[in-house]
Amino acid sequence: MGTIGGPFRSPTRAVQSTSGEIFVSDGYWQNRVHRFTQAGEHILSWEKGELVFNRDAWDFYKKEVGDLATGTPGTGPGEFNLPHDVTVSRDNRVFVMDRENNRCQIFDTDGSYLEECSDIRGPNDAVVDQNDIMFIAEGVGSVLVTTLNGDVIDRWGKRGQNEGDFRGFPHGIWLDNQGDLYVAEVGEIHAIQKFARI
Repeated sequence: MGTIGGPFRSPTRAVQSTSGEIFVSDGYWQNRVHRFTQAGEHILSWEKGELVFNRDAWDFYKKEVGDLATGTPGTGPGEFNLPHDVTVSRDNRVFVMDRENNRCQIFDTDGSYLEECSDIRGPNDAVVDQNDIMFIAEGVGSVLVTTLNGDVIDRWGKRGQNEGDFRGFPHGIWLDNQGDLYVAEVGEIHAIQKFARI
């Protein structure tokens, strides 16, 4: 665990852009995004508002960090409340899944706020396919499919025990080179599903 304000406290995702730079969402205990060179040299970090994840959310974190986690998460443009994933598009827009604010915020690579897409239900993870379609694992038990401009194409899935339902909470998401989608779930043992593209 790193120091408050610097890389890293408790990173949630690292991704490499097409230019080779590395972007890291650092969501637990501080609300930041970090940018590095391909060689791992720190370029910059950004956030607005207080740096610390809301410790009132989970008792586990109160026990782990105690009085260090006293900040109030941000809700305004460019502010975070648990940035749980970062994804960089081919045109170098940086998409940050701002989980507890139920939105995706979009930045340039220097951390300047561009816009946001709201009404995303607990976004945990995202992946973009070769057609610039984004698939978002929503923690409530669904997958959201959007354009990179935030236009909703589809939302599917529900919590349940039937085939194709999510027994746990969608937490990780990835596409293979055939376009098949994999969704990993937390809260259940051996819960990962593959959805074939048809």
